[in-house]
Amino acid sequence: MTPRVYYRGSNPERGERISTGVPEWDDNLFVTRDEKFAHDYGSQIEVIEVRPDARVLVERQGGFQHGIRQRRGERMVDYTLRALQRAKALGYDVIEFQLQGTVGTIIINPDVITARYIKPPGGKRRHNKKRAVLALAKDVRRSLR
Repeated sequence: MTPRVYYRGSNPERGERISTGVPEWDDNLFVTRDEKFAHDYGSQIEVIEVRPDARVLVERQGGFQHGIRQRRGERMVDYTLRALQRAKALGYDVIEFQLQGTVGTIIINPDVITARYIKPPGGKRRHNKKRAVLALAKDVRRSLR
């Protein structure tokens, strides 16, 4: 079986890390299935491989029947935090959200990572869309007060 591959963009020269101030959210590794979205977070692209047998909960598929649907009128930040908590409680290793450019994929259990390496530079660089994620982080902080 082939490992699942995810991408993570960063700018190590800046030493920045997006933080909500909520450890339950911040203590996870955020990645994306699509490399183009990783470029939105930085020019250095890290490739992260996850064991093929990792338990992955994918939004809008069968696993989300475990009471993890977005409720009518529920803010995205509240929904994603609730989904993360439920996925942890059910023993999932990874949770993939449909919005890969904003929330992306959360690796809950780092023990399922089999490889991490920096992709050599090259290809097109896209503009940074970090504002959307910073807004989500701000919403997480507000909703948990």
